[in-house]
Amino acid sequence: MFKRIVFIQCTLIGFLFLYGTNILADSAEEELDRIDQMKYVIDDTDYCALMQDLSISSRPFPYNPEEDPRRLKVLTYTAKVYETYKGAEVKSLNYEFIVEAGGTTSLYSEPYIQCLCKNKETYYVPDVVKFTYPNTEKFREEARKAGREKPKKAPFLCED
Repeated sequence: MFKRIVFIQCTLIGFLFLYGTNILADSAEEELDRIDQMKYVIDDTDYCALMQDLSISSRPFPYNPEEDPRRLKVLTYTAKVYETYKGAEVKSLNYEFIVEAGGTTSLYSEPYIQCLCKNKETYYVPDVVKFTYPNTEKFREEARKAGREKPKKAPFLCED
């Protein structure tokens, strides 16, 4: 019985050694991919900051059902801004996110990095993707660097 337990433990340790390092490597690789994506998005949007949601409200999206049969709504988030990486420095802001009616809505209870577009009236989430990134030292450091760089082109994701 003792030999069988030792064999199982050694097998489990060997499995974790061989495959566990790949899991960690994948996580590190995924983090680098997300950082690269974040830097691209910062370059392609008007605004980026470390923020935390304070409240959310919704209203129907004004549209012509004959042109677009989807039922949409506009979510308006109010967020506290901790650090601005790109764009005008503000203490808080409102931003809009258009989603399908009936979809789930949620507030982030912890600070996160958010990239937004800005038109004359408001900040908004570009397209249908909410570009949020984790609040870690590595992401904040890379966001600071990317925000200081001169944009390579006009913000592609913010074209109306």
